Amino acid sequence: MIVQLVRRPIMLTVAGAFGCVALWSVMVAPMMQELGRKAKELESQQVLVAQGLEEIARAEVDPVLLMNEFKAIAQEYESLWAISGDSTAVYKMFDELALIAGVSIDRIEPSRTGVRTDDGQARLLHSGYVVELRGAYDRILAFIELTQTSMGLTRVTSVRMNPASTMSDGSVVHAHLVTEHVGVSGLFAAMKELP
Repeated sequence: MIVQLVRRPIMLTVAGAFGCVALWSVMVAPMMQELGRKAKELESQQVLVAQGLEEIARAEVDPVLLMNEFKAIAQEYESLWAISGDSTAVYKMFDELALIAGVSIDRIEPSRTGVRTDDGQARLLHSGYVVELRGAYDRILAFIELTQTSMGLTRVTSVRMNPASTMSDGSVVHAHLVTEHVGVSGLFAAMKELP
């Protein structure tokens, strides 16, 4: 009987401990794991928020600096586009590009007179030229590429090439190019009026 009196509290204690462990593993342990996952998720979200705040801080610029940058970009476009509207500048650019490409120009002449369009402060001048030149085939191609990339709004609309003479080996060709140019001015006039 004394053994049973001692045994019963020990059994109840062991059963209670087993019940606590079972309850812990069924209820509390999964909650702890979920809490750990949520803590990691919160940390990653905080990192994303911090990165977003850094991007916002970098994006916030002084409006005056931004306007000055826009004005500088507008001036670059205006100066590049103005070349195509100035026949003297076009002739000069053709000569410079011929030197760079290593070809010789035989003749340049207007193929169409300038068609002017005015829309408020913006003005467009559409013109064209015939350029006859001579040089190696690859040098002629270099000249065409330079013409289309260095002269503002310009494109070569027609190309004809022939050997420079019937007696030559074909290394020198004679090229006949037709170009179109659009000169733009005053497009960004509103930008100039801003403080």
